[in-house]
Amino acid sequence: MENKPRVCLDLDSTLARTCDVAFELVCGPDHEYSYDDIESWEWGLNEFGTDTYLNSLWHAWTLRGDEIEPFSVNPSGRTTTLYGLSSQLDVVTEHPDHIMGIDEAKQSWLDSQGIAYDNYRSLENSKSTYDYDIYIDDKPSLAAELAFDDTSTLLLYDHTYNRNVQGPCTRINSLKQAIDHVRASIDVYDS
Repeated sequence: MENKPRVCLDLDSTLARTCDVAFELVCGPDHEYSYDDIESWEWGLNEFGTDTYLNSLWHAWTLRGDEIEPFSVNPSGRTTTLYGLSSQLDVVTEHPDHIMGIDEAKQSWLDSQGIAYDNYRSLENSKSTYDYDIYIDDKPSLAAELAFDDTSTLLLYDHTYNRNVQGPCTRINSLKQAIDHVRASIDVYDS
């Protein structure tokens, strides 16, 4: 019998290029910012101010969610494969509860992209409090949060702002690489 892993899949900056639209909201259409400019998790807070930057990230979804592009080529096909390899595939995203319409906008985006998943969860606290076998995420602090959990694996979606992460993680650049790691984990569970 196959032992498939429970997978936690992040949305912002893992599945979706949220910052691209957020930069336009803050700077206008002629800005020159890109993901490569984000030097640290706090960079946007310092560059634009905490309220401005965070509001642009959340309002990217509520005002212009249909303009947010996926990070992955063929996200529908890739998540369908990931879904088939998992006993449970949840899209888990962090944002404040008080942002009206953000959950609906994110779920609408997932549906429009044909993203396969079991559950959608939004939370204000850390994803590490949930019991997943594999986390696919870009958040730098998640490696430290999972460091003492020898039953979970972090597939860290590589960005300039998380390159200094020390801790137990495997870097990935695509959902295809995540799929390869999930397949390998099934082989480990079955042996």
